[in-house]
Amino acid sequence: MDEEERAYWAAWNRIPGMGSRRFQSLLCHFGTAKRAWEAGGHELEEVLAKAWVEKVKKWRPRIDPERELVLASRLGARLLTWPDRDYPWLLREVADPPPVLYVKGTIEPRDLLAVAIVGTRNASRRGREMAHLIARGLAETGVTVVSGLARGIDGVAHDSALRAGGRSLAVLGCGIDRIYPPEHEELSKALTRQGALLSPYAPGTPPLPTNFPARNRIISGLTWGTVVIEAGRSSGALVTAAFACQQNRDVCAVPGDTANYSGCLRLISEGAAPVCCADDVLRHLNLARLFRRWQSHEYHEAAGRGEKAVHPQRVLESPSRRPAPAAEGASEGLPPGAAGLWGRLQQGSATFDELLHLGELPAGELQILLLRLELAGLVVREEGGRYRAAARAGG
Repeated sequence: MDEEERAYWAAWNRIPGMGSRRFQSLLCHFGTAKRAWEAGGHELEEVLAKAWVEKVKKWRPRIDPERELVLASRLGARLLTWPDRDYPWLLREVADPPPVLYVKGTIEPRDLLAVAIVGTRNASRRGREMAHLIARGLAETGVTVVSGLARGIDGVAHDSALRAGGRSLAVLGCGIDRIYPPEHEELSKALTRQGALLSPYAPGTPPLPTNFPARNRIISGLTWGTVVIEAGRSSGALVTAAFACQQNRDVCAVPGDTANYSGCLRLISEGAAPVCCADDVLRHLNLARLFRRWQSHEYHEAAGRGEKAVHPQRVLESPSRRPAPAAEGASEGLPPGAAGLWGRLQQGSATFDELLHLGELPAGELQILLLRLELAGLVVREEGGRYRAAARAGG
């Protein structure tokens, strides 16, 4: 994606409440974010409800797409979008992932081996100790710890992972320029050195209560499983656990005998795995085996072929979680309408414009179809914007 188009993705993301579904509808209809941004009201009404068209017309004059990129750069952040090779693969798997992620720090291939640790802001001494022991144990094994930078369990989990020499990712419920709570300013700086801060919200967005469910959904979406350390019946950590279940990710919970653990006990009664240490989490999620596979020769061979952004997920994933990839040339498992495109890419690489000139699909549908093929691991987007069929097993 060129920087001009990236700027328009950021501009659309600046409009409150836009969401991934509306944005995807615009992309599919207009082909690019820029064309959608420049469309007139009547054109937008072909995609959006009238109330939303009025909202877009209200916000567009206030937003300078180019300035959005400049602002991110000044903050030391970069924008990741769906088509980007570095966009987190586990998050891509969930329904309606955020179109834009602001990232301050680094996301590395090894962050694919990640577990979320969440819990109450009003943590007890035992809760803090459990968060410390589990986060430290996971980090020492090479697992990236993901949480939400909140007071209590979140902060302990981040800090313990970093002190163990591991990596940690923090998902914010505000703009990347706002650290909330403010007492985690130093912790946030450490996270950018050994991980990253991530936010789906434009810079300047305050930490509104309505932002946190979406933030929790990203926390669970970035990981193989969520560990709830300490949570009462109304804890926000239970929201993260619910999202994990919706995303077909595992949930673990630490049992306890006080009111602060009533939410954990409910999760366990509903099928969450009871855990009391990092080894319990590793065994339940089979992460030790996945870590060995991540270190395997297969992964490094894939990286050497320039496929690092596509294939670590398939190297890491447990065979029980995903179907085996289709054989080369097979159309089974292709998204609807993709057979002709897939056949063309098997003949050799091509740019977006070359594929568009085949005349089989309009620009918007072609872009979405290519994205779906990338997500399925069937197509690789190379440097320079060329697409090619991914190397298949045995090929």
